[in-house]
Amino acid sequence: FTPVMRALEHGDARTVREIANASGVSHSAASQTVSRMVEAGLVKLSVGADARERRAQLTKKALSMLPQLRARWAATEAAASIFKRQSPDA
Repeated sequence: FTPVMRALEHGDARTVREIANASGVSHSAASQTVSRMVEAGLVKLSVGADARERRAQLTKKALSMLPQLRARWAATEAAASIFKRQSPDA
C-alpha cells in the first residue's frame, strides 16, 4: 500500500492515473492497490470531473496511520542511506 499512501498522503484526491504517475507503478498496479485499500477502509472514492472518472482519497483511518508510517519511511530511508554509503560500489 505504500506507493498509494505516499501519493495521497497530503490529502488531495487523485485519479488512479495520477497515483500511478506519482508513485512510479503501473496503472494496473495502482488500480488494484486502490481497490484493496477501499476494501480495507483506507481509501474512499468519489466521482471526478465526469461520471467515468473516480478520484481516490485517504480516509480518516488511513490519515491517522500517517505519523507512524512517516516515521517508518524515514527510518527505512536512513538505513538505506547508511547501507549505500557502506557499499563497496558506492
